[in-house]
Amino acid sequence: MLPLFAIAFGLCTLNANLAHAEIAWRKDLTTAQAEAAQSGKALLLHFTSDNCVWCDRLEAGAFQDPTVNSAIEKSFVPVKIHAGKSPELARMFKVTKFPTDLMLTATGKPLGGSVSPQKPQQYIAMLGQAASKMPAPVTTPPSAPAQTMLASGRTGAATTTTAQATTGQPQQNPHVGPTANLPSAESQFPGGATAQLAGARTDGMTLGMPAQSQPPIPNKTPAFGTDQPKLAMEGFCSVTVINEDRWAEGNPKFGVVHLGKLYLFESEDKMQTFLADPSPYTPVLNEIDVVRFFEERVIVPGKRQFGMKDPVHQRMFFFADEAAMDHFYNEYERYTDAAIEVMDRAVRDANPNLN
Repeated sequence: MLPLFAIAFGLCTLNANLAHAEIAWRKDLTTAQAEAAQSGKALLLHFTSDNCVWCDRLEAGAFQDPTVNSAIEKSFVPVKIHAGKSPELARMFKVTKFPTDLMLTATGKPLGGSVSPQKPQQYIAMLGQAASKMPAPVTTPPSAPAQTMLASGRTGAATTTTAQATTGQPQQNPHVGPTANLPSAESQFPGGATAQLAGARTDGMTLGMPAQSQPPIPNKTPAFGTDQPKLAMEGFCSVTVINEDRWAEGNPKFGVVHLGKLYLFESEDKMQTFLADPSPYTPVLNEIDVVRFFEERVIVPGKRQFGMKDPVHQRMFFFADEAAMDHFYNEYERYTDAAIEVMDRAVRDANPNLN
């Protein structure tokens, strides 16, 4: 029989380990922001609410995993925000679903955000993606105070002056396929928009499903040059949606034709970011409702009002209605990788000459 002091010591050790596994949530955003600025870490804002089943599951699941705690402690200053007790913060950051995590720099620049992944490894992957976007540390004069998010409203939306449209020849993008029958750099589109080419052709593109028979495509995208491209994302800038978590109207001066659609951007630099690599900023399946595609084997266009980013790849998915969006929200793991694979393969098949 173990001595009483040995049992007591073991219980104390166990309790110490459990306490160590708990996440040290900060309660005050302003104080946490100052801590993040001083430590060089990012901010992790975790939004929760009452009567939230998924919030409770996350607390009892991933948040009890020591590896999640370690990942948070390594790179983030975590703040737990109850939307019912701090509604002004939920409104400021436009959080409407719970639980939700937002990652920002100490100055308020968004690093990523999504509904909270339930599995530990996926939560850690979300944190890793955000941490990889942290800017390199710089030496700041002591007299320069950290920017306060609460004083300026939502942050991260940098003020951008409208760039003048360039008159030179547009640069050739590595994603552009053969230029036969493609619109020129001076092509005019609705609203007076001008656009250059960036993106593969979609004439001849089909969307086959892995390990399933291919569904019929009733309305194939017409070849470039035969019809005007449809407006992508209802004219909003896809780069600001992905990188800054905000919907900004695109400027007709900065247009790019990609996968048969016309993308408009807030500014010249946003357009150049897209041109460098369009894939992260292109809605998966070209704005087709992925739930209807896989579950009902039909092609149904999604709507911007029912759009969301998946928590793993941070890609935009559009849905035809709220029911499909909620289904994806609860079971996104079933769709994300398969949908991205379908889209990538369809683009490769339609553009065999692309690298």
